[in-house]
Amino acid sequence: MLLITTAAIFLAAALLFCVQPMLARMLLPRLGGSPAVWTAAILFFQAGLLLGYLAAHWLGLLGRRAPRVAIVSHAGLAAMAVLALPMALPGGMPDGPALLWVVAALAVAVGAPYVLLCTVSPLLQRWIAATDHRLSADPYPLYAASNAGSLIGLLAYPFVIEPMLTLEQQRVWWSASYVVLVVLLVVGGVLLIRRTRPARVATADAPAEMVSWQRRLAWMGLAMVPSSLMLGVTQHLSTDVAAAPLLWVVPLSLYLLTFIVAFGVRRPGVALWNRRLTPIAVVGVSMALLLHAQQPLWAVAGAHIGAFALAALLCHQRLASLRPQTGRLTEFYLLIALGGVLGGAFNALAAPVLFNHVLEYPLAIAAAMLALPGLPAWKFRGARGLESLAGQASLGVALAMGFVAMLMTMEALGLRPMSSASGVFERVVAIGLPALVIYIIHTRPLAMALALGGILVTASLWKGDVEALHVERTFFGVHTVERLRTEQRDGSIATFHQLRHGSTAHGLQRLGPGFEQEPLAYYHRQSPIAEVFALIDGQATPEPYHPLDRVALVGLGTGALASYGRRGMTIHAYEIDPAVVRIATNPLYFTFLSQSRADSVEYFVGDGRLLLERSEGELYDLIVLDAFSSDAIPVHLLTLEAFGAYLARLAPGGVLAVHISNVFLDLEPVVASAADRLGLYATMRVDLRDPDDSLRTGRYTSTWVMLSHESADLAPLRQRPLWRAPVARPGFRLWTDDYSNILSVLGTPRGP
Repeated sequence: MLLITTAAIFLAAALLFCVQPMLARMLLPRLGGSPAVWTAAILFFQAGLLLGYLAAHWLGLLGRRAPRVAIVSHAGLAAMAVLALPMALPGGMPDGPALLWVVAALAVAVGAPYVLLCTVSPLLQRWIAATDHRLSADPYPLYAASNAGSLIGLLAYPFVIEPMLTLEQQRVWWSASYVVLVVLLVVGGVLLIRRTRPARVATADAPAEMVSWQRRLAWMGLAMVPSSLMLGVTQHLSTDVAAAPLLWVVPLSLYLLTFIVAFGVRRPGVALWNRRLTPIAVVGVSMALLLHAQQPLWAVAGAHIGAFALAALLCHQRLASLRPQTGRLTEFYLLIALGGVLGGAFNALAAPVLFNHVLEYPLAIAAAMLALPGLPAWKFRGARGLESLAGQASLGVALAMGFVAMLMTMEALGLRPMSSASGVFERVVAIGLPALVIYIIHTRPLAMALALGGILVTASLWKGDVEALHVERTFFGVHTVERLRTEQRDGSIATFHQLRHGSTAHGLQRLGPGFEQEPLAYYHRQSPIAEVFALIDGQATPEPYHPLDRVALVGLGTGALASYGRRGMTIHAYEIDPAVVRIATNPLYFTFLSQSRADSVEYFVGDGRLLLERSEGELYDLIVLDAFSSDAIPVHLLTLEAFGAYLARLAPGGVLAVHISNVFLDLEPVVASAADRLGLYATMRVDLRDPDDSLRTGRYTSTWVMLSHESADLAPLRQRPLWRAPVARPGFRLWTDDYSNILSVLGTPRGP
């Protein structure tokens, strides 16, 4: 019996967490590859978990009166859910709010089987408690087995399933595995019925203790904070690398691992060492946030993930210490699931409305510190306890206010403590000193949480010598229009407007007469894309080699490429985020579009690939693919099928320009392998710029690849210096809509 039930719990958990990145991966092309897809998907999965635990709680209550009926009903419901397979997402483009569309699409695709999967672990544990088995007195170890199955299923997706199977094959294998689970539940149900003892049912159902509402709130709070923290660290990492299963799976896997350790490892030394290490790790990642550190990737990502894992373990260990006896088992799991949903809802629903910046992540880091020893988790200890809490709160608020006062004082003295150009002294005072103070007070959890939260939120909002003209948060990220001032070689001060998405600049314009149509950033007059207009379109030659009369921009940014417009040219801009269109067309921020010399500039809101696929009859002389959000890449725009869609919209002699600049990913083999398969001619150029010169002039390093049907179409570029053919690495597997692998391109992009 134990072997069958354990196998059922393990398989259900593996299927439960394997399907999460699988379905989110299927959703990405519909929503422009936004990192917020995972946050929205997790909200649905957590809500499904809550519904599953609610159903388990109800079936558990039924089991008090008729345990055999409850067991048979559960197996029957699981079998009925097979009718919803194989899972399939609804067709068509998203209509209405993106988050609601994601939830509705997932409910249609996998709602019933997913909820039934969520019921398996708590119900089988509950019914084992009503048998004569040796684990009946304490079935909680099976909770660790459930999380082990979840962890293996989750890790298998990016490292085994995604690299080996297409999406269609994944759907088939998952559905077949669910049928196997139903068989296990039926067989296990028969064995459970045989060993169920009425006396054990009564014992298991008798509440062994009274549980106060404060304790229930503690259960929810200790589940809510790690859930929010997991989503926060995932968004922080995937915004600047890629919205891909790998970066979703690692934090979620560690999240599950902390459950396994908290509920399965009962050695006091583990909890002791975690209480010692967590404050150190949190202080370290706080310094990384204060410094806005991005590189080296392995160190920064490791700091964030390590701090998250330790903080989540801290909360889950505290949660495990407050677990009730078996009479409250299903209620306990239900409230844990409710806490997880509240954490997901805070990140997915509340935070985008409440905050223009991504503040939920630093707030969750601070809240996790409340689980440190020294703060009662579910009851107050008289007047002395309240006085102690008041003292800790006062200390934390005072330290946060002191940090703000210190920043204001330093700037008044001409120092730039939060600037990328700040010196060692400014950084030691503004970052090292607060970090040291926070660690010193870690024995006072409330004071540490309030001080840490205040400092991190202040650092996130503090602009220093950068003036924020506009901040807008959408489903696709945070867009900020900034005013920058830099000193030029002649000592003069130049003023720029910059559009920033996440940590990456997406366009820049210098203010002043004569700069209304002067492109900068990745599009300046000496950039690779400028050569396309100068040589092919003839803007720097007497006659054009091939006039670019119709141009499509997949990704708008600031609209800088419209400055290359001329009379007789029509520009179509495809942009998934309406906020970007509003910003780029506002002449108070950027004038590239409003003063373009092109005959017309038209805007189409939606995913560029999908819109191009639907634009029958539209042929372009030039298509520019530049639709990355921050440094994250929308994978579906770089697949074989995507390149086929772009090429179908190229006029004879047309050119496809692909912007592949990236800090963390080497995308050259992705484009090169697609070009080889489609029989295209390709040439690329890396435009290297000195970092100091970039800060002063606004001309950034960029990498571009040009593709065409005929070699002659790229002849003007191929004959120029610095241009070379892109190279696909030996053994590199072509990306398709059914297959992609971020691990295969992770690394430093190659130079010229």
